[in-house]
Amino acid sequence: MAKLIDWYVVELKLLLNQKMPASRIEKIVMEAEAHLNESVSRKVAEGLTESEAAASAIDAYGRPEKVAMGFLKGWPQKLWGLNPVWWAGAGAWVTIYAWNFHWLTLSAPFDNFGNLWQNYLAGVVGLIGMAIITASIRAGLRSYRLPLAGFTVLAALLSIPLISYWMISVPGMYEGISRFHLSRDLPRVEHNLKAMNMYDAYLTHGISEYASASKSSQLSEDLQNPAAAASKFGAEKLYPAVLGITLDPGGKYVVPRRFGAFFLVNGSAIVLETMASFDDAKKEWSEFGPTDLKQVRDQRVGFIRLAAYGRDAKAGKLFFPNPDLWIGTVFWTLILMPAFLLVDWLALRTALPKRRWPQRVIA
Repeated sequence: MAKLIDWYVVELKLLLNQKMPASRIEKIVMEAEAHLNESVSRKVAEGLTESEAAASAIDAYGRPEKVAMGFLKGWPQKLWGLNPVWWAGAGAWVTIYAWNFHWLTLSAPFDNFGNLWQNYLAGVVGLIGMAIITASIRAGLRSYRLPLAGFTVLAALLSIPLISYWMISVPGMYEGISRFHLSRDLPRVEHNLKAMNMYDAYLTHGISEYASASKSSQLSEDLQNPAAAASKFGAEKLYPAVLGITLDPGGKYVVPRRFGAFFLVNGSAIVLETMASFDDAKKEWSEFGPTDLKQVRDQRVGFIRLAAYGRDAKAGKLFFPNPDLWIGTVFWTLILMPAFLLVDWLALRTALPKRRWPQRVIA
């Protein structure tokens, strides 16, 4: 028998080793060896040399890595005790959550304003998810592109009811209340509704007084005393505007923010700034007072609806569908599908048994 057949048999056994029971491997190897020897004998009888006959028999039977893969695919594979396809699905879900972590937990509609380290951690978890997918494909020795695509679509669709349950939100309003912190956040929303009413009144009288005032003595104290103005809204101080080198950022005249007023569901408010001179303050009130007043009134409409939704949630309402929240998660989840398919392709290529036997006869 040609040395090439001996090496083929050894190589086939190595490729099957630890992926199938030993008794099954021995049976496969014996059948392969018997078939190849029979084919070599027949070809020698036809006039080929033993080396030529061995090479021809192997070409007809198939390279050892191809034959091994055929047997391995027909044998049920396991990864950590489970069918690898389930691990592929688990890895996909882990990766999807890590991919959407910023949107789900660190963006304004949600209530976890974490540090940058949380995004780094999410990235590491996402890589672990991809590694699980790769390991499952390599263990299963087959493509899971269809299950991966299915898991991705399912995760995208499930994100709609998940987020609609999780977040109580108003369409067109960037913020929302987490259902899991409803007892904490609903009182804050109601508190800020009262603050908005106060701010509306403050802006109204500020616009009116500055429109008619020709000197600072004609102003109320809370328009030229930052501490008095801040106390109205539960703040210790106002953060001054730095609007030019001639303006004192620690000025005493209270003015509306030129970048707008913002009330947040956590109960805080970003309102008002200061300026150093009466003339500059009068100009700011004229230009930005009406703008801030309109903005706070628009926000108040959203907060009124949000508070009503919060009370509905406490009464037992389960879902508050808001495309502004879930459409981003659906989109970014589906964007992952090409990445999963690429990982599937690469993992399957590296899972194929590697050919190590030489083309020449081992002497």
